[in-house]
Amino acid sequence: KDNYTNFTIENAKLFYENINSANIEKIKFSSLLFNSVIDINNVKLNKDLPIISGINISKIELSQNIFSFNNIKVEIHIKNSFIYGNIDLNKKLVTLNSKQIPKSLKPFFKKINKGYKYEYKF
Repeated sequence: KDNYTNFTIENAKLFYENINSANIEKIKFSSLLFNSVIDINNVKLNKDLPIISGINISKIELSQNIFSFNNIKVEIHIKNSFIYGNIDLNKKLVTLNSKQIPKSLKPFFKKINKGYKYEYKF
């Protein structure tokens, strides 16, 4: 489906090293005058993945606006967890924070005062 400001992909499969690693119900790309948003809904990570498996992500939202185009805001909703953060394109750094995270993600996050933090330099 598409029109002048939106583009939607439904029932997508994501493969990694020839393994169907995730099923995605819907990916919606929206672009307006000052911002762009990518909404990814109902992501199911398959159990065949060697590192992270069996996680169901209800929503991932990536948003960017023209006033701070080098920063992408990230929001991730997983069952009882809300993960939020930023992708800094200048510093080439992904930073994610959460007050609570699923047990399967704890090895990737560092425990901080009132929650968890993840950083990845690319």
